[in-house]
Amino acid sequence: IRNSYPMALSLGLILAFYGMLALGLHDFLGKIVLKKIKPFELLFLEYLFGLILLLPFLFFARINFDIKSIYLILVMGFLHVLAYFGLYGGFKIGKISLLSPVAASYTLPTLILAYIFLDEKITKFQLFGVILAIVGIFLVSFEKTGKIKLTKGFILAFIPMLSFALVFFLYKPLTAIYGFIFMVFLFKMVALLAITPKYRYSVRKLNTSLFFIVLLIAVLETSMQVTYAYSTTVEKISLTVPIINMYPAVVFIVSYLFLKERLKLNQYIGLIFLLPALALLSI
Repeated sequence: IRNSYPMALSLGLILAFYGMLALGLHDFLGKIVLKKIKPFELLFLEYLFGLILLLPFLFFARINFDIKSIYLILVMGFLHVLAYFGLYGGFKIGKISLLSPVAASYTLPTLILAYIFLDEKITKFQLFGVILAIVGIFLVSFEKTGKIKLTKGFILAFIPMLSFALVFFLYKPLTAIYGFIFMVFLFKMVALLAITPKYRYSVRKLNTSLFFIVLLIAVLETSMQVTYAYSTTVEKISLTVPIINMYPAVVFIVSYLFLKERLKLNQYIGLIFLLPALALLSI
């Protein structure tokens, strides 16, 4: 039924491409802001602005509160903080064109978790994606400049890869209980409360341009989550999710053009393996 109307089909794909662009620009702008403020400071402001942006949507959202599963919301919130702490920590010291694809490989452990605990089958495309992802991650993990050394921030990129895997593993059951918007609002609230004790920055210290960039980061991340939810109601997930998960391609382009990031040959080859793997793992 959802594919009976061409307008719905095109809208779903348009939203998926928006999600890909939004996530790519989110990581790019995050790298810029992290030159001025610390990861915890950016996280606090991003969660705060994100919650404010979500408030109007609560009036239209299905709200259901289940005390028995609230501990999973708590776990999800803490995992989200851990994921972004690793992501932003890596961005602060390393190249986002390399770290973003590694972090986006959370679909790899998510696939394994779904196979073990949800008895979901792994398709031939996904198996091929697993192989490409492993080879790609290995190739981007080091750089050879006279001697071989580990890529800066590479270890930190594994934190969001594993944490986001658990977050998205919890998405499906918690969305069924709370509804998507309310579920996102709850775990963002938990994340904000978790990070507040570490926050030592005043919004008043932000200059105007930095304030609007941080606000834009929150808009991009929050709107992407809403867009993702809606796109899956008007189009097949097998079409929308692979498109959204190609956002590291956007990161690579903007970081190459505007941040002048240049990689070693093995790292370029690794990205050639890794970028298509992100799409195949979602099919």
